[in-house]
Amino acid sequence: MNLYLKTSEFAAIFLILLMAALILRWLKVLKQADAPLFAKLIVNLVLPALLLSHLAKISADPSVITDSLTFIFVEAAIFGLASICGHHFLKLPKPSLGVFVLCSTIGSTAILGISYVTFVFDGNLEAVSRALLISQFAVGVPAHILCPIVLIWSSQSLAEQPSIWGKTIEVLKTPTIIAFIIGVSWSALKLPTEGLLTEPFFGAMDIASRSLVFLVAILLGLTIERGAFSRKYLPAILFCALLVLLAKPLMLYAFQRAIGIPRMNLQICYLLSSMPAAYTIIAYAVRYKGDVRLASTLVIATKLLSIATIPSLMLLLSLSQN
Repeated sequence: MNLYLKTSEFAAIFLILLMAALILRWLKVLKQADAPLFAKLIVNLVLPALLLSHLAKISADPSVITDSLTFIFVEAAIFGLASICGHHFLKLPKPSLGVFVLCSTIGSTAILGISYVTFVFDGNLEAVSRALLISQFAVGVPAHILCPIVLIWSSQSLAEQPSIWGKTIEVLKTPTIIAFIIGVSWSALKLPTEGLLTEPFFGAMDIASRSLVFLVAILLGLTIERGAFSRKYLPAILFCALLVLLAKPLMLYAFQRAIGIPRMNLQICYLLSSMPAAYTIIAYAVRYKGDVRLASTLVIATKLLSIATIPSLMLLLSLSQN
């Protein structure tokens, strides 16, 4: 499979959908105020449906743990580099520093990454299920833990923050975590996925999950703001893009190749690691009084830049493996 051609095709499709969203917004068919609705549809319905419908049908491979641990190791390295860059080079104040570090470290694997994998590895249930597991083990769960810790530390106001126990309950109640637990448990218990009741249920989950790419493109189109890319944000955008879009995937590829990760597993991790900053960082910045404007700017800027960087990275991968 030519990853460069597949990711280029996906990037072109995504760009067309993004332009359609912008046109609908210009025609006032869609409004920026509609963005929370699309975000809720993705997080509360479409992504859980994708997790449940795929994870329930596969047997987990123990090598997923190895892939996830290497992913986390590289994320930790990027976290350290981002902290140094933000503090010593950009000299960001604490509320902005926390947001910058998170945007440079945590990629949108659960939403945009899975969208790419489902398109590039179309019909490969094993590949998509593996990507779903890695996206949760290596990014999703760690992000739910790391984002509050970093933003509470960097917040100018530490009052009225939830307890550790309260935060744990809050994380466990999220629809994606619930779907992840049910899907993995369903597979582990070898419960049926075919039959009079289960086939319509999983069929509905499959149909709902197919709207992920479309909804993500619409959401991005609704969250782009005029003036978001003012000159004062350009240094932060440059450093963040270099770290999350280039340094992280290249470091992960070099590390996994050195320890002999199988080809398909390496391709999945490389693709997931090349994703732009995660949307959830904006929500956490709002919740914990971080620099929301910087979070929005970095998330949107890296997403737009990733339309070009992801196919370019896949071209490098194709050339290196030939």
